[in-house]
Amino acid sequence: MRLLASLWQFPTVLDIFSSRDLYFLTIVGREYRCMNAYPASAEEKEIIIPFMQKPSAIRKIAFLGDYLPRKCGIATFTTDLRCAVVAEFPAMQCLVVPVNDLADGYEYPAEVRFEIAEQDLPSYLRAADFLNITDVDVICVQHEFGIFGGPAGSHVLALLRELRMPIITTLHTILREPN
Repeated sequence: MRLLASLWQFPTVLDIFSSRDLYFLTIVGREYRCMNAYPASAEEKEIIIPFMQKPSAIRKIAFLGDYLPRKCGIATFTTDLRCAVVAEFPAMQCLVVPVNDLADGYEYPAEVRFEIAEQDLPSYLRAADFLNITDVDVICVQHEFGIFGGPAGSHVLALLRELRMPIITTLHTILREPN
């Protein structure tokens, strides 16, 4: 049974849709302990299911971060994430824009369409131009401290400011007291 979970209007309710049934789970606070689950009524399904089954307008996703064969946990995560999206949505175009820590770069696979030189700010701006020109629908940024160039990794901000598409960011580390 495949599940899709999403937060509802109220932070205390989580709905889970499977291919067979729709269930509402009552959640207590931010601990997400299931207190009670009940099947959705036919009326509730009529209202909710059309919204949950809308076809996606997303046709092209770009992944930004480290990428294999670079030896890095984020590179492995980004590669695995892209492969999972391609497996689930084979018609979707999924390209990658990795950040290189080596001047000569890496022997990347074909899905890598543009490479960013880690410490070169103009490289980040060219990447933004590339992503805008290629009509990417959404960009998925894998953020970890030390991946991006500039003071405190600030070069990535220049790229993000220039983009004309939604940005989804995974923050792999959140500092308690950032500088």
